[in-house]
Amino acid sequence: MKLRRSSGCGTRAVPPARTGLALLCGLAALVAFTYTGGCERDEMLQIDRNRAPETYITRGPDISPDPDRLTEYYYRAHLFWRGEDVDGTVEGFRFAIGDTSDPSAWSYTTRTDSVFRFPVDPLGSRTHTFYIRAVDELGKQDLSPDTLRFTAFTSHRPQVRLLFDLTRVNGVIYPFVHQNEPRPLDGEDTVRLFSSVTFVWTGSDVDGEVAGWTSQFDTDLEPVWHDRFDTTRTVENLESGTYELFVNAFDDAGAKSELPAKAKMRANFDSKTTINPESMVAKLPRPWIGPTDTLVIRPLDASGAAIDTIPSRAIVSASWTSVDPEGYMSHFLWSFGESQGINDFTDLDASTIEVRNDSLNLDGTVGLTDTGEGLWFFVKGVDIFGNVEEKPPITVIHVNYPPTVSFENEDEGWLPTGETHDFRFTANDSDGPSSPYPDHPADGLIFTYNFPELDGEQADSTIGPLNPNLWKVSRAFDASATNPPEVKRLVIQAFDESGTIRASAPDTVLFRVFESPEPGAGAAERRR
Repeated sequence: MKLRRSSGCGTRAVPPARTGLALLCGLAALVAFTYTGGCERDEMLQIDRNRAPETYITRGPDISPDPDRLTEYYYRAHLFWRGEDVDGTVEGFRFAIGDTSDPSAWSYTTRTDSVFRFPVDPLGSRTHTFYIRAVDELGKQDLSPDTLRFTAFTSHRPQVRLLFDLTRVNGVIYPFVHQNEPRPLDGEDTVRLFSSVTFVWTGSDVDGEVAGWTSQFDTDLEPVWHDRFDTTRTVENLESGTYELFVNAFDDAGAKSELPAKAKMRANFDSKTTINPESMVAKLPRPWIGPTDTLVIRPLDASGAAIDTIPSRAIVSASWTSVDPEGYMSHFLWSFGESQGINDFTDLDASTIEVRNDSLNLDGTVGLTDTGEGLWFFVKGVDIFGNVEEKPPITVIHVNYPPTVSFENEDEGWLPTGETHDFRFTANDSDGPSSPYPDHPADGLIFTYNFPELDGEQADSTIGPLNPNLWKVSRAFDASATNPPEVKRLVIQAFDESGTIRASAPDTVLFRVFESPEPGAGAAERRR
């Protein structure tokens, strides 16, 4: 009999005479057969004859021929797809947007279409890649998913607006209303210190829906997120200062409102400072008149209207009262400067009292900057919380009397050629004949003069300072001044330290020129 078996050495016959040896060899062969036979069965099980399915996107954004200029697609996109499996059936699909490295980023569906919302950036569009792969009945997936790469956009950003007519302060509707129309908190609206303020807003989105809001108050380090139904923000215990609130809307595409809704408000009411107009006094020592002479001017009447001008270099004093609705005054700031703005702030010594009187000592040289429109004088109160009064009453003060100048004669008559003639004039530094109060000595004045008919309208000459006993313009005329024989003019104007700002009114003298006769001529010829 021939025994056969499969072994690593193949199949062979064993003679009967070697039965014992054959038995031993047979046992070894049986072990080898068992081992090699098992390996052959495992290798057969690892052969995978199931082919992976294929996936196709059938409707979506067109593929752009230029990868740098992707197709733009509305953020709310309806995509369609299908799958094919040549040796089985497609049971479902797995899809992902953007990152595919994380297995949890893939979602499973049995649908062949769906509406997706591809988010955009808060200020514009965003690029997306959509992946989808079919899965067969054995769970095998398409190894090369179909993809779409495009730019998602939204046609309109959401809008947001604050409902100021619903704003509540300490639980009560606050009347932020002007002429029956809601108006924003623009800094003129003030609440008391340590108040609680609740703001309310609303918004809309033309091409979608508002998904949420952010609000940011001055005290916030980062914006605060609100869900779509949370449209209020309450801030509490407001300390002294000016605050702003900004509210933005975000739609379901992630787009942010182009402009935030903004509210501005102040906590801590201003103090109310009132200058006593009759208390203002300007005092000017005049050593050039007498060692004890002092000019005293009260520039305002009881109503605050200007009735006189303050001389330059005067010392000005005034008193005022100030009341704070929420506390006490700490100190005051005063300004006496140019009409275009604040010239100088000075802190005065302060004490914690509700009503306070103080005096100002002003350097009168600031009067030299008076443009003719007057200088602003006001006082601001500062309370114990550091709040500075924003809109104090303003008093306009005129500084520096203009000088005056006039010729002794209005008409000098006929003047001969070849002889020097003195046109004498007088000058003063005062506000006019009715109130001759000079604000500095007149011997410091500068004069400009001109002979328009002889030298032209712009040919000004300058003289001064002059000795007051020798105020004159001297000139000799030649024969050219006699032709034509019409009346000629000499015009003069005085200037003090303010220059052209507070110059005098010009004065004019008239004259005619005749040609002087030869020596020995008769009187009749001289008068010709």
